[in-house]
Amino acid sequence: MKALRSSVSPDLVVRPSSIDSRVTSVTTVGDMLRRAASTWSHEALITPKVRWSFTDFDRRVDEFARAYIAHGVQPRDKVGVLLAQDGDYYAAVFGAMRIGAIAVPMNARFKGRELGHVLRSSDMRILLVTAGVRGSTDFVALIHEVLPEMDTSASATLSLSSAPELRRVVVFEGPAGKGETDSDAFLAAGATVDIGLVHAASERVSVRDIGIIMYTSGTTSSPKGAMLSHEALTRAAAVVGSRQGLTIDDRVWNPLPMFHVGGMNFFLCSLAYGATHVHVGDFTPAGALAQID
Repeated sequence: MKALRSSVSPDLVVRPSSIDSRVTSVTTVGDMLRRAASTWSHEALITPKVRWSFTDFDRRVDEFARAYIAHGVQPRDKVGVLLAQDGDYYAAVFGAMRIGAIAVPMNARFKGRELGHVLRSSDMRILLVTAGVRGSTDFVALIHEVLPEMDTSASATLSLSSAPELRRVVVFEGPAGKGETDSDAFLAAGATVDIGLVHAASERVSVRDIGIIMYTSGTTSSPKGAMLSHEALTRAAAVVGSRQGLTIDDRVWNPLPMFHVGGMNFFLCSLAYGATHVHVGDFTPAGALAQID
């Protein structure tokens, strides 16, 4: 292996078996995914609903990125994600980061008070919410509880005094109601956006830009948003993956929710080293055991 330049940390060396003896320099999350998709063709992500190769995942991320652009999402806008823990959760988060927006994964265990606090304190521009997690909280109803003005909104483009930055609530896995946007229509609008706009936006993202705001549990007071840069995310992935000795032959099983930094880091580690990431989805003991088996 060639000697490293002094500006690159030795912790960022990628194992030769995983990426052709190259080293991983600090980069953006979107660029890390592009590199992975151009390097590996095997499965990147397995969940209860999807089995995506690196190319499949990269393509789905672009679909979300194009949809965000179609709906006016700009760099540094906040994108809330309260979806089922499955393929589109990952695509929604990575699609935002790809174009320089900031993903805000929302804790599915929060009640109305916490959700309202996160929604307002983050200055969220768009919120993606699921209507279809069986046996779980009715998240759409909870959002309406937090934002009752939605019930009288004459348009899916919102203008709410209680959340002045929020412009759109997109509902997945269920019909769109008052003040909501249907997920199919949301993604279909993206099909009209030239992919070149996504590439151009991606190239303008800096490693020091904020990629994700992860909110704490709020055990002693209101949840607090921890702002994590692309550099922090990709460095952590490279270091932890190296310490675990991950290679393209590995599968990483993850029961942690993606709205926790630990869950997100395990996926980023897998992505950095070409390991296949296996996520249990919305956790059930029986489903977890069957998936491990």
